[in-house]
Amino acid sequence: MEEKISVIIPIYQVENFLRKCIETIVEQTYQNLEIILVDDGSKDNCPQICDEYARKDERIKVIHKENGGLSDARNVGIENATGDYLFFIDSDDWVEKDILSHLYIMLKENKADIAECQYEKVYQEQDIIENEKEKVMLLQPRQALENLAVENKINNIIICSKLYKSKLFREIRFPKGKIHEDEYTTYKLFYMANKIVVTNLKLYYYRQREGSIIVTKFNPKRLDVIQAYEERLKFYQKKDEKHLYKLEITKFLYILLYCYYHSKKAKFDKQTIKNIKTKYKKVYKQYCKVNPMISKEKVKYGLIYLVPNLVFILPII
Repeated sequence: MEEKISVIIPIYQVENFLRKCIETIVEQTYQNLEIILVDDGSKDNCPQICDEYARKDERIKVIHKENGGLSDARNVGIENATGDYLFFIDSDDWVEKDILSHLYIMLKENKADIAECQYEKVYQEQDIIENEKEKVMLLQPRQALENLAVENKINNIIICSKLYKSKLFREIRFPKGKIHEDEYTTYKLFYMANKIVVTNLKLYYYRQREGSIIVTKFNPKRLDVIQAYEERLKFYQKKDEKHLYKLEITKFLYILLYCYYHSKKAKFDKQTIKNIKTKYKKVYKQYCKVNPMISKEKVKYGLIYLVPNLVFILPII
């Protein structure tokens, strides 16, 4: 018998999108599924929709809980999962009907711990993904982590485009109360994996909708990404991963400038903006220690170190 895949769907206030999400999982070509619907205290019709689907499909398990946020709902799903593998999908997204069978075969054939596909940002349900000829890459953990640190590489940070061996989550959980939760988590899973296999096929539809966490106007919660990067740098320091630390501290400088730029534009309070500037100066000094050679990049970041508002003039953000 095929091994079991636990599909975890955290749900909150998405009654207009939930049926499509659930149906694309129920109709998967890979059938040995445990589908865990975590109702995170929805006040709309989501709880009723979850119960309706559970009555129709014995593979579906519904958990109703008080609202705790996306990370908390995912963690509850993990703790109730009994599958050999885990797959996450957000409740306003949808997937191709063969995503699970495709990722499972990739994972088994390559004896990997994580199988990853690409995703497509979509704005309408009519949007269709046009895939190119498939290319599959087998990566060691450090290769995948290098890709996360460099833009436009084949690996991506989002948790939902991947199939994981469940053993990877024995100790790893998502940070409750934080957004950018994938930034806190994906790199740890890559680091723990024996191998990561990746396809260039886009099999996951990532809905962009007004009111979602990432699409909404830049707000103070978006600054959670700063803490996520701080934790990542500490992780690499502890593991004595000098190369990964060097790559990530460069990216962290960009993240801080991004946060500074948007915090100023959104007119956050002066103390918040000052804190970002102070953190940038501290991180820039660390960056200089691991990047002693002069480069255009170093000069650019150095100019902003001296005059932070140059971020509004130089082509960075």
